[in-house]
Amino acid sequence: MKLCRSHYFDLEDILASHETMPATFTEEVKGLGFLDPGAVTDNITPKTKLELPFWILQVLLQLPNKPVTVELPKAFNATHRDIFSADACIVDFNKLCKFFYTFGKILARAKLKESPEIKKMLVETFKQRFRYVFDLSQNVETEKLASDKMDRMERELYNESRTAQVRLNQWMSVGIGTIQAASMIVNHRKRKLTVFEL
Repeated sequence: MKLCRSHYFDLEDILASHETMPATFTEEVKGLGFLDPGAVTDNITPKTKLELPFWILQVLLQLPNKPVTVELPKAFNATHRDIFSADACIVDFNKLCKFFYTFGKILARAKLKESPEIKKMLVETFKQRFRYVFDLSQNVETEKLASDKMDRMERELYNESRTAQVRLNQWMSVGIGTIQAASMIVNHRKRKLTVFEL
């Protein structure tokens, strides 16, 4: 399971970077008018507001003149950061952001002014929800009910923990068998007896 390393061809990273963010253009950008359905020219004009995937915004933010300002998605704004610090276990990540941790990691590395706060929030949220996910994997029998509020990474943790718990329960129900000598040792003893009998 991949928890923190990213790779260029990783599908989860690609899907996470496709999350949309509200953006306002501060300068004219030539040749990107096709991104705005209401544009009449080939260029994007100043004060144009669009919802764009993060991978496009990331390229625009790296330009020297920074022609765009972005707003954080709902899952990472100040209101939700306060909710996460109060009790992260009540949040339904499946509805809010399916790739919450992966996208949060991407935002934290994007050098936005909120990046340090996002880093702290991700760590604290994971700490709170890890206990919740682990508890569900140990106690809840119906998998569908338990994993409904989890993001993709938490669902992987839940499934692996659930599998480990089932295997442990099976092993414990079998009990301890009798200890027997290995066949190599038994054969070695037989050879010694035949040598002494001669």
